[in-house]
Amino acid sequence: MPINYQQVYTKGATETGPFQRECAERYEIIKPLLDRFQRRFSVFDLGANLGYFTIRLQDELDCFTVGVDKMRGPIRDILRQNSPKSMVWLGKHLSALDISHLADCEQFDVGLALNIFHHYETDSLKALMAYKRLCRFMILEICPPDGDTGAKYPHTHRAIYEAVTNDPHAELIAETRSHLKGNPPRYIYLIDNGITGFLSQQTFDARERCPHRSQCQTWMPVDGEPTIEIAKLEKRIDKVFEEPFVPGINLWNMILLNYTWPSQNWLEHEFEMILEAVPHDDPLPWNWIYDGKLHAIDNGYKIKIKKFPCDALRLFRHGAEELWN
Repeated sequence: MPINYQQVYTKGATETGPFQRECAERYEIIKPLLDRFQRRFSVFDLGANLGYFTIRLQDELDCFTVGVDKMRGPIRDILRQNSPKSMVWLGKHLSALDISHLADCEQFDVGLALNIFHHYETDSLKALMAYKRLCRFMILEICPPDGDTGAKYPHTHRAIYEAVTNDPHAELIAETRSHLKGNPPRYIYLIDNGITGFLSQQTFDARERCPHRSQCQTWMPVDGEPTIEIAKLEKRIDKVFEEPFVPGINLWNMILLNYTWPSQNWLEHEFEMILEAVPHDDPLPWNWIYDGKLHAIDNGYKIKIKKFPCDALRLFRHGAEELWN
């Protein structure tokens, strides 16, 4: 029987079963780094494995988390047992290009990437650079430049190490034990990418779906409410408006990127309820943000109603197939 890579976190406790890589000690290193936030914040966990950090952070802190990894091993049961209220799981491997496209339309306060970039055999640096655009703060765990021969794709280690350590905003936080016997320690770094982010697309598929262009700038201070300034550039129309920025993820992006938590039945019920409760002049799934609850965006700016709740529910249920039919 294969041994889990991560420890398992269930209902407030770290289980004692067999594992390859400890998580509880690293969690105690990471958690204090998030004390800087004096508001609810978002965390994107790339290569989340069994969701130890994704689940525990939203369980203990005032944050919304997104875990990204293929559905593997016991993760389905772990999610059901924990039933996290403020979390999304995307059951998908994100390529470097996927991360870049996501960074064009989403912004997260914190990006976790623990021992993940050396799994990108040919485009590890592209993935790292795209992740810098996606997340305002990054907490990375990386291999040393040499000697970690048991880790995936050793030829990538030095380039990743140099890209991280040469960043003027990188701060070494800790050395951690490798799970591979006899291998050198790994390093946890914090990189502060600044509070300002830039978006050029509405959603992950907007290049194909959306005829208009948008330019957005986000401000995500750790001690104040985040905001977004949106400029919609459409032929002779130049609309600029500012509104609160919800630290969550676009509902349509969840659908496109194969969300597997929360359950579809539960989320569909929540969507139906809010469509009844909140009037929206264009209620399609890309005009909602999810952070444990659904929040309307881009509402009240249109001269007439473009779509109706029945259209929104049909798209929610059938996804991109419905869009192009």
